[in-house]
This record gives sequence, C-alpha cells and structure tokens, in this order.
Amino acid sequence: MKGLIRKDLYVLWGACKLQLAMAALLAILSAVLDAKDENAFMFYVMSGFITAMLPMTLMAYDEQSRFDGFVRALPVSPSRVVLAKYGLTLLCACGAIACYAAGRWAAGILIGPASSPSGGAGFSVMLSVILLVPALALPFSFRFGVEKGRFLFVLFGIFISAGASLLASFNGPAPGGFTPWLLPLGALALFVLSAPLSMRLYRAR
Repeated sequence: MKGLIRKDLYVLWGACKLQLAMAALLAILSAVLDAKDENAFMFYVMSGFITAMLPMTLMAYDEQSRFDGFVRALPVSPSRVVLAKYGLTLLCACGAIACYAAGRWAAGILIGPASSPSGGAGFSVMLSVILLVPALALPFSFRFGVEKGRFLFVLFGIFISAGASLLASFNGPAPGGFTPWLLPLGALALFVLSAPLSMRLYRAR
C-alpha cells in the first residue's frame, strides 16, 4: 500500500501542481483573512473542494492509463488499492491543516493577533468537505467508475455548499451546545465507515 501511495504522490506532484497550489493558496488566504477579522468562509469551502477533488483526479488518471488492469496483476489486494486512496485523502487533509497553520502563524507575525477568535467554523467546514466528499463519492467511483463518481461529486457538492452557506449565515447561539468541531468529527466517522463499503464495491466491479 505504501508503494501505491507513493505512486499517487508522484502523479499528484507531476500532474496536479496547479490544484495543489490553488488549494494551498486558498487555505493560507483564509487564515490571513481570519487574522484581519474578515469573512473567509467561501475561501475555506473552495480550498476544501479543490483538495477533496484530488483523489478523484488521480483515479481518472489511473483509468486513462489503464492502471486499474495493471494493478490487478500485481501482488496487491483490492482492499489495499482502496485504502491507498483513503490514505492519500488523509495526507491531503494534513497538508491543508499545515497550510492553514502556516498562514495563521505568518499572519500573526505580519498583521498581529486577531482582535477576536475566528476561523473555527470555516476551518471546520473545510476539513469536513475534505473528508465528507470523498467519503460519499469514492464508493461510487470504485464501483461505477470515475465519470459517474464525478456526477455524484458535483451533486454532493451542491448540497454541502448549501449547508455551508446556511452555517455561514447563522449568527445566533449554537443550539444544544453545538460546536463547529463536531462537523469534522462526524465527517471523519463517515469517512472511516465508507472505506469498507468501497472495498466491497471494488471487489464486485
């Protein structure tokens, strides 16, 4: 599985530099805007979607190069093929967290600390998008192919964007003690639960 992840990282760096740069720039920009007490919610959502698209993009490259047929001839189980994409998604999420932390650190030095704590809701939504969209789209992509998975990716994106917009417009106190950090925790739970489903669907492909 490590070899598959390394292969994906090489392809990611070689063919997706623009997407990586855009996702990193938006995450850093979100942190800087938060430090200036400005609304950065949409930048969080855009960075999350670009990052969440990376596993789907790599699966499309695999299909175009017929790597799926090649990997079946290797001593690699279908489960490891699936887990490699989920592991790559987690690495992308860690990269987004690192970019956000670097942006906050740089903004704290250049601009100074924010007058009020901010960014919790937006940052939570960014992490939720990075985890939730692949959790919903990857099982369909492993079963029916990337093209149909992309359609579901767009469909899920519409619903998630609508929910993010509602959260951004919510200004009252959180009901029932709800905190924004519950969003990425719930997305992580769905992400973990979708992995066995993807394994089962990929074996049946």
